[in-house]
Amino acid sequence: MPTLEGLRRPLLLTLLDAYGSLSVDKLLPLLAPNFEHVTLPHSLGMPVRDKDAFAKHAAGIANLFEEFKFISNLIADDPTDGVTVIEALMVGVLKQGKGEWRNECYLVIQLTKDFRYVRSIREFVDSAKAIEMAQTHAPKNFGWNTSNSSRQQK
Repeated sequence: MPTLEGLRRPLLLTLLDAYGSLSVDKLLPLLAPNFEHVTLPHSLGMPVRDKDAFAKHAAGIANLFEEFKFISNLIADDPTDGVTVIEALMVGVLKQGKGEWRNECYLVIQLTKDFRYVRSIREFVDSAKAIEMAQTHAPKNFGWNTSNSSRQQK
């Protein structure tokens, strides 16, 4: 099976570039028709998103930033299982003078068997920053499960 240095590498690098650009137009062509995005930990109450729901979510997040960088600190690839894990820092400047944004995350990426598309992304986010984003900056349809008792209301 090809490794990160083989067939998978171009798609993964393009995905990282698209993620960092916050451009839905760059992200969507990379995603499989049956794409799935999961935000972890589950205690945040974020829904599992299909390709269309993820596109709407990504567009909502992109509209919050003047600048944004996705900085990968570590890329670990398991060619046997076809999974890549990326440790990253998301750094940006929020619109309307709301200041700098810094968020750590891990992405667990599964490609389709033919390495042409991203089948799934499991995004483990900094819970405190996710709550801050939802309560302070994000649009109302950010995707919280309002019955989730772990979410702190202001």
